[in-house]
Amino acid sequence: MTVSRTAETISIAFVGELDLAVETEVAELVESVVTQEGVTALHIDATRVTFCGSSGLRSLILAREAALGHQLTFALDNTDPGPVQRLVTLFGLSGLWSMIS
Repeated sequence: MTVSRTAETISIAFVGELDLAVETEVAELVESVVTQEGVTALHIDATRVTFCGSSGLRSLILAREAALGHQLTFALDNTDPGPVQRLVTLFGLSGLWSMIS
């Protein structure tokens, strides 16, 4: 995972597997970035995720909730046709967040 920041946007890029093994690390990272002063948006880049399990999908949903809970906008990179997009489509969650192409 890598984190970058522009003026008001925090971007977290995930690489590799997004699953139970990293769930706690993701939650802690998200909580630490959404509380930073001056941040108005959280952008998740999952284009390099090679596997996404149900815990990974849950991590993304919780990241969205954390962002919205701190009045931030939330966007998920368009991961089509990757593993994240497959789960998002399978569970009918496409309307849950903005997908960036």
